[in-house]
Amino acid sequence: CSAAAAAGGGSTIERLLSLLVDAETRAEWSRKGMPADLMAIENGAIVRQSRRWPLLVDPHMQGVQWVRAMEADRGELMVARVGQTNPPYLSVLERAISTGSALLIENMGSQISQGLHSVITQTTAARLSSSMST
Repeated sequence: CSAAAAAGGGSTIERLLSLLVDAETRAEWSRKGMPADLMAIENGAIVRQSRRWPLLVDPHMQGVQWVRAMEADRGELMVARVGQTNPPYLSVLERAISTGSALLIENMGSQISQGLHSVITQTTAARLSSSMST
């Protein structure tokens, strides 16, 4: 967090962010390619604190670089590209879900496919659970 935020100054958002993301974490994010602007830090805090899968709209590819760098340490990042045929991107999605790996989906465009939408909303998990209990 900035010195102004630590001293009680700074904007309300900066003070709130200082509760969610400490200076050490911000420095690590910066080393891994995240810009130092307030919006990037807000987005990083959302990704880090989210209980659901975050959707990053990333026209400049800065977020993609950051996600790749952050997940590289864990070695669990799988990448799927919409339109990918070998293997099909939905197969990569299924494998990531079954292994618990992080998944980065690239080239999504402005529409989310029905297959992906059901995963995001956890409809598939609910159907699987109900069919397994019968």
